[in-house]
Amino acid sequence: MIQEHHQSVDLVLKNRPEISQQQLAYFGVSLGGFISLHSQVLGARSLAGIVLKSPLLDLKRQWQYIEGLVSLGTLSANISTGFQAFFDPYLRRISVFTAGSPAVSPSGFSSYTLESISKKINVPTLLLPASWATIVPFDHAQ
Repeated sequence: MIQEHHQSVDLVLKNRPEISQQQLAYFGVSLGGFISLHSQVLGARSLAGIVLKSPLLDLKRQWQYIEGLVSLGTLSANISTGFQAFFDPYLRRISVFTAGSPAVSPSGFSSYTLESISKKINVPTLLLPASWATIVPFDHAQ
């Protein structure tokens, strides 16, 4: 996913010579915010900035939040099954980066915390949390 972001930037710069990388910024919402943030700090090419709307910032915290939703004891079996079906693809996407759940691969999550990544941000960054977000709670961006 991060590689695709880098390829997109390369394609724009190749096909639009009037645009420089100092004129571009990464933008992403939710998981796209995670990808945009990591594309900037892990990429070979640094853009002018990052704009993140309700971004996924901490993979372990996010995993635990989703597991908590799915296992709420007050939910009916149908709703719990529906939550599981809805969030399973999302957790699989997180597993791409971490090689499993926090229980299976705890070290896989250490690079994907806000504390870890914030030390690597070296461009202006606009963080726009959304109070309406359900997959990435508002307080995860504080």
